[in-house]
Amino acid sequence: MFSSLNVFVQSISILILFLALGKFATWFAQNTLLRWTKKTDTNLDDLIVEKIKPPFSYVIWFLGIRLAIAPIGLEIEWVDKVLNTVILSIAFYSVAVVSDIIIKGLLGKITSKTSTTLDDTLMPLVNRTINIVIVILGIMWILAIWDIDLTPLVASLGVAGLALSFAMKDSLANIFGGISLILDQTISVGDKVKIESGDIGHIHEIGLRSTKLRTADNEMIIIPNGQLANSRIQNFAKPSLAQRVVVNFGVSYDSEVDKVRKVVRDAILSIDDIDEEQKPPEVLFIGMGESSLDFSARFWISNYANAWEKKLEATDKIFATLSSNKIDIPYPTRTIIRK
Repeated sequence: MFSSLNVFVQSISILILFLALGKFATWFAQNTLLRWTKKTDTNLDDLIVEKIKPPFSYVIWFLGIRLAIAPIGLEIEWVDKVLNTVILSIAFYSVAVVSDIIIKGLLGKITSKTSTTLDDTLMPLVNRTINIVIVILGIMWILAIWDIDLTPLVASLGVAGLALSFAMKDSLANIFGGISLILDQTISVGDKVKIESGDIGHIHEIGLRSTKLRTADNEMIIIPNGQLANSRIQNFAKPSLAQRVVVNFGVSYDSEVDKVRKVVRDAILSIDDIDEEQKPPEVLFIGMGESSLDFSARFWISNYANAWEKKLEATDKIFATLSSNKIDIPYPTRTIIRK
């Protein structure tokens, strides 16, 4: 009798001890850990402590129940499995909550530093994927506790995954194409690009499956990311915003080459915002055409966005300079001789 009483006292003592430990864990988290975490620069640790307080206490209590029933001989197999399942479920829930807080905090810092909208769509997808992996691992562990053979299930999931991958081949190619565009920093929102089809425009948006290109005529071209990632892209914004402007022109054969170089170069130097740090403006004598001496005026500007305006301005100035200096601009002629 005394032996049985001692066993019950031992079980009750274990149960009371673990209940007290659970209460103490909650008190310690609330009154000590939160004070420490509030002194840090980030609020991630505050959120983690707030979220794991209840689950951590529950794990301690259920662990106490499991240990308390052992001395009194109630180690029934299904009871043990139920308690293990509950403890494991709470533990995996806590891991999922903590990972969700950490990932969201880190991704928030990443997305705030980028101009593309792809990461705003992609990063939550990554977060959900990690949570799904944690849930699947937890379910597999619980099934193992209940002695359920996972081999048929894994085989079925493998076949289903293979079929799904074939069905979603194009969508997956577009998603991973978008990821490669971001990781390689090939393009960014606002960049002016010329794609392999010959279309030119500014990157309006980089989405999860496609990229939107806005042309100068305010037309929107939607390109699948998989196709864009495997095509040739001319990015005017990289490696820097500086760009060279070229204006080709011709003068008559009786013109003085050195004089043409000088007057045209002086005209170009009068244009505002020329970037001479890249390379000083130059006027090159590039060839002798059928009816003209061909020249090329070249200069750099600091921002490619102004290239078209500066080219028009340079063309006007070159024409005016040639006219004021009485340098003829020829046009093609043909001489017909009758016999």
